[in-house]
Amino acid sequence: MQAIMPFIWIFVAIAAVIFEVLTARTVSLSVVPAAIVTAILAFFRVAIYWQIITFVLVSVVCLVLLMTVFSRYFKRGDGHTDLELIIGERGIVTERIDNGAGLGQLKVKGLYWAARTVDGNSYEVGDVLTVVAIEGVKLICRK
Repeated sequence: MQAIMPFIWIFVAIAAVIFEVLTARTVSLSVVPAAIVTAILAFFRVAIYWQIITFVLVSVVCLVLLMTVFSRYFKRGDGHTDLELIIGERGIVTERIDNGAGLGQLKVKGLYWAARTVDGNSYEVGDVLTVVAIEGVKLICRK
């Protein structure tokens, strides 16, 4: 068993790389260096229980380091999205807007959106409206 352990750890490293490529999850990245370090230990015929302990410890250390690096360089924003840039833009009615009937479509910056009006008025195709808010996937507009 001891003779094949280096190859098992190399297989674990290759499997982790394949898993990372297929799923784009950063968790498996921490397994790769751990498996390589453990494979080196296995080549020197270190006891299996030390190999497993080393694998777990190096995986945890690498995971903590990766998460620290990723959190520093890929900070989450303040929650705003580019959709908010649409607020204040003008768009053209492409389908009659009628809040009561749940109908309406507005074209803004080349994209078509479901639209409703603030004032409840109906607007016809070709009217130009200003976006004042976004509710879900609907633009809220006014004349």
